Amino acid sequence: MGDEVESLAAARKAALSGSEPSDSIRGLSGRSLRKLPFLAHAALADPHSHDPRKFLCTMMETAERERSERPD
Repeated sequence: MGDEVESLAAARKAALSGSEPSDSIRGLSGRSLRKLPFLAHAALADPHSHDPRKFLCTMMETAERERSERPD
């Protein structure tokens, strides 16, 4: 039970700090969301690498870039 409480506390802290992966996609259109995996794959230095952690980080960076290029 203690591990669950610690896990939930850590998840809550991450959500409040804005470091959740879902924070990077807020406000993007459906079209932008559909393009993210393709853009992230193209941005990888080695697209044939099978490291999911690296791919997800690249997807988050791509989403941030898409948000910053979006007109306000």
